[in-house]
Amino acid sequence: SDNNLWVYLDNHTPAPPTLVSGQSSIIVGQEITLSGAGSDFDQNATKQWLWYRHESSPEWLELTTSSYASGTGNTVINFTFTPVVPGRYYFRTRVDDPYAFNEIVDVAAVNVTPDTTPPNPPTNLVVNGVASTWANLGWTVSTSSDVVEQHLYWQPASGGTLTDILLGKNVAGSSATNLTAGGSYRMYIKARDGSGNYSASSSEVTVQTPVPPAITSGPQNQTLNAGQTAAFTVTASGSQPMTYLWRKDGVNLANGGNISGAASQTLTVMSIQGSNAGTYTVVVSNNGGSVISGGAVLAINTPPVITAHPVSRTITVGQSVSFSVTASGTGTLAYQWKKN
Repeated sequence: SDNNLWVYLDNHTPAPPTLVSGQSSIIVGQEITLSGAGSDFDQNATKQWLWYRHESSPEWLELTTSSYASGTGNTVINFTFTPVVPGRYYFRTRVDDPYAFNEIVDVAAVNVTPDTTPPNPPTNLVVNGVASTWANLGWTVSTSSDVVEQHLYWQPASGGTLTDILLGKNVAGSSATNLTAGGSYRMYIKARDGSGNYSASSSEVTVQTPVPPAITSGPQNQTLNAGQTAAFTVTASGSQPMTYLWRKDGVNLANGGNISGAASQTLTVMSIQGSNAGTYTVVVSNNGGSVISGGAVLAINTPPVITAHPVSRTITVGQSVSFSVTASGTGTLAYQWKKN
């Protein structure tokens, strides 16, 4: 009769997703793409799962789950997976729909082989700065996409312990520390990928750490007369080049007027006057640091000045008379009286 209702059992098994061409055997770290999952599913499908397992384990692990809006169950879906351990991987999918639920379909296996190709090395290694106990380096990171970390190596040029500093994959500069002043060191960078392959070394740089300055002979005290020339000299040991900065009473000096040599080993003060009296020091610097000398005092002799003259006196013959004078000046004053 035309009024009969026929019900059919949906026992259709969906086709599994397929591997992208050429991916039946890949290396660790490459991405596996399963394409077409859903292309043969009933449009009434509501959800599907994708599982995988490694040959070393019987346990299936869920990779991803997809849900469908009503009537879109045959939508094409791509799944991706990146293996990190070599071996054989198996995949299976399951689909749920209102009529044929829990359909499980196995997918072709994939052989994953170890990655033995080293990444490209970092390049353009340069020294950005050096001090007595550290050196700062910069470089261009490896162009390989599978790099997971970098290693900065340094070692005394004469041999000895090779120090390895672990760095992130995107780090483009770092410092080697705990160096010794006056040392010579070789330094280079390597990159490592997720499979444990190390790149070749970057270009190598040699670093010379400076010896900080030490004053071996400082400026000396001087006492001079006004109008004379004062000269202060310093001698220091340490790595070259060195710079010098002279100060008077803690204030930096500059060349000009009667001052010359304000940035050299010898400071000269010509035609000294009272305003030049004071304490002179010098700061000696190089890449290893700086040191300040002890103070040298410049004292200037002041010529005597009579501040109270003798006073005229009138006395009777036979009486005693005395005269006095008051004077100021530097040092011990000497007196010589004269008559007429």
